[in-house]
Amino acid sequence: MVTKSNFNHLYWTLTQQIAHHTINGCNLRPGDLLGTGTISGPEPESLGCLLELSWNGQKSLSLKGATRKFLEDGDKVIITGFCKVL
Repeated sequence: MVTKSNFNHLYWTLTQQIAHHTINGCNLRPGDLLGTGTISGPEPESLGCLLELSWNGQKSLSLKGATRKFLEDGDKVIITGFCKVL
């Protein structure tokens, strides 16, 4: 795992993002997918992208025997998530 963050760290709530998206007449229909962008948290291990984690490419990260500052050709990225029903 490279990073772990939480939806609670978003600057704008999902409701605010939807309002901003639709206020000027942009259609939003069931099944549409919205991207929130990078979600970075307050702790170093919750930074949301390699650019932040590598301090703009100034330091390398150890990943399963390899070191990276940025993604390279052939690298695989797996993104997982879940939703709790309250």
